[in-house]
Amino acid sequence: MSHTVSHDEEIRQVLRGLGRRNRPPPPKVLHHQARRTRPSNTHANGSRSKKSTRLGTVPALAAAWAEASTHANERTIARELAAHAGDIQARELTPLHAQALNTAWQKRGLAPWSRWHNLQALKRLYTYIERVAAMPRDALRSTVPTMVRPDPREKIFTQEQIAATLEAVPAWMKLVILAAYELGLRSGAIAELAPHHYDAPNQRVIIRGKGDKVHVLPVSPRLAELLSAAEPDSPVTPYWLALRGVMRSPMNTKAARHDALERGWRLWRDRLKLGDLRLHDLRRTLACRIATETGDLFNAQAALGHKHTSTTLTYLAPLTKDMKKLEAAVRAAWVPKGGTVH
Repeated sequence: MSHTVSHDEEIRQVLRGLGRRNRPPPPKVLHHQARRTRPSNTHANGSRSKKSTRLGTVPALAAAWAEASTHANERTIARELAAHAGDIQARELTPLHAQALNTAWQKRGLAPWSRWHNLQALKRLYTYIERVAAMPRDALRSTVPTMVRPDPREKIFTQEQIAATLEAVPAWMKLVILAAYELGLRSGAIAELAPHHYDAPNQRVIIRGKGDKVHVLPVSPRLAELLSAAEPDSPVTPYWLALRGVMRSPMNTKAARHDALERGWRLWRDRLKLGDLRLHDLRRTLACRIATETGDLFNAQAALGHKHTSTTLTYLAPLTKDMKKLEAAVRAAWVPKGGTVH
């Protein structure tokens, strides 16, 4: 029996074939391609021509590095450097370029911890550019502004603050708070949380987080009630916008929706006099609560979706600080018989 293929199925097969042919090579291949392409502006006598190849420009080098990277933060830094530096050669980069990026991050109000991570990513990008462009070691890396690694943030919500806030805020902000405190979502993911992420029959949210990692998160009854009460006009309309009564929003970009969500939180935070508490502090509160209730670091790591336990430990700074104080107090109070503690 012959099997007939529909026109739509033919198109899908062709697109799948194109996707396989256009699939980017793995990172090692990208690096070796860059190494092979670099000497293309060298004459037979060994001298280099003034006319540069496309790979020698900062945007091309940054794009190659970003394509091989698995971290969203590194890809963002590569785009920012390419946009700021323009179509110049790697050897034309000056300390002013790194300083300008750092100043821009400060003006945007990035937290010290985020700014420190950005500077580390910029150092890694400069190391790659030095190697591919055959520049002296640390020629660019040394131009990155130095910054002392900041201490982890230690502010968390108390249970009284969470309860009082949930009582005072409207439904859309209540959904935002519960998504951060119970699901452990970042504000950027909450701003995009929509019906196509919610598996209502199984009471769970399936969403991509940082690094494109898929998270399957159980939904509590009170959060499920809010999700059911929202009636978005499409499967991709975020829940918080639907509850706020904004169906067709002019905020048509992720950045615009994220900024609007953060502004809404700051407005209610100031009304309720919560100081400088952030939405992200709810994730830290969740980590501390799980670690305290279960006594297991790995449970907190799984809830937050961290790849490394060292990252989770920075979220548990409020607990570790109290443990260090207790340990110091015990050591100060306890003196062994016939001697002192050193």
